[in-house]
Amino acid sequence: VSAIAKKFFDEHAFDKESEWWIDFDTRGNITHKKIVYRSPELKGKTIEFWITYNEKGCETNYKRNDGFEYWCTYNKDGNISHYWDTNGYSEDFLYYQGVVHCTTSNGDKIKCVYDKDKNIPITIYNFS
Repeated sequence: VSAIAKKFFDEHAFDKESEWWIDFDTRGNITHKKIVYRSPELKGKTIEFWITYNEKGCETNYKRNDGFEYWCTYNKDGNISHYWDTNGYSEDFLYYQGVVHCTTSNGDKIKCVYDKDKNIPITIYNFS
């Protein structure tokens, strides 16, 4: 792997507050990140997470070193259909005539208009 490609796919950086390492897949998606804090109030605290993606590049699993984890499944069009996490929270997504309906395990109902003609999948980040 050339030095330029290596720089793109693995990153190590730091500032006065923290030091971090990031690994990327061939699409440029973050697959792993580790952060070690340096600030006096957080000195030595480490946060680390791993992300996996499906063949379309959509996030399917996120796992953090503190035990938190979530999963996502997608419909045939590549749009998110279900999200659930280790806290017991979940979201279900239904698509109808250019409107996505999200129902949460808390009983919330969210509606968003989307452009179904664009080839961009709907993910959990459209609702964050």
